Amino acid sequence: MLNRMLIPGLAIALCASSASGAITHRYSFTSDATDSVGSADGTLVNGATVAGGQLVLAGGQGPGAQHAALDAGTIGINTYTDVTIEAWYTVNIEANWARVFDFGFTNGTGGNYIFLTHQNSNNGQMRAALSDTNPGFNNENQVDGGAQPDNTPIHVAVVYNDAADLMTLYVNGAAVGTNAATTIQLSALSNDNAFLGRALYNDPGLTGSIDEFRIYDNALSANDIQASFNAGADTLVPEPASLALLGIGGLLMSQRRRRD
Repeated sequence: MLNRMLIPGLAIALCASSASGAITHRYSFTSDATDSVGSADGTLVNGATVAGGQLVLAGGQGPGAQHAALDAGTIGINTYTDVTIEAWYTVNIEANWARVFDFGFTNGTGGNYIFLTHQNSNNGQMRAALSDTNPGFNNENQVDGGAQPDNTPIHVAVVYNDAADLMTLYVNGAAVGTNAATTIQLSALSNDNAFLGRALYNDPGLTGSIDEFRIYDNALSANDIQASFNAGADTLVPEPASLALLGIGGLLMSQRRRRD
């Protein structure tokens, strides 16, 4: 009897751990830029505000842009092997190179970074980029994701898979661009800064809002991304392993009830 009682409880405990095992940082902006999963809390800079469960940004330029500065050292982006960076956001006014996020080094120019811009000036498309140089434009791995609308909520995920040399950009649950020949590893990135809404370069700040921002320490699958998009910003979706454990736990609990 004791073993039957302990095993279901163990299954439930493992399920809870696995369900959140891949997500390392989460910002839901309920009242500020607190990290509800890790300890990399953010600071609101240059008049950025939180309202209605969103980080609200009114643009600006370079260091003067409204943004949230996350604790880059605690995030430690260059300690990851694989990563998924996910956000729900809205752009109200287009500006070339305005960043959703930008992690890396800055000294007037940006370097050793990973970023996402809603619109780049070269072709007007969304772009995710990795760089291992300073200035970063000297060597980038890029993925473009098509022209994206303004005044429309967007779900985006940047997925980097080191073993596959693959970077994939997803918009609203679907893959919109891939780079299957990436040469830059996350270990080459800088932990100096982690900005939401501000560029490492002297580029415009984001004018709009960020509803949710997440970092995972693995490369989420296409099914994972689709499920997260379907669930929305306020819901974390368990990973497949978690769902399997949930099924095992439920089965064992059912067996316990029948035998007791």
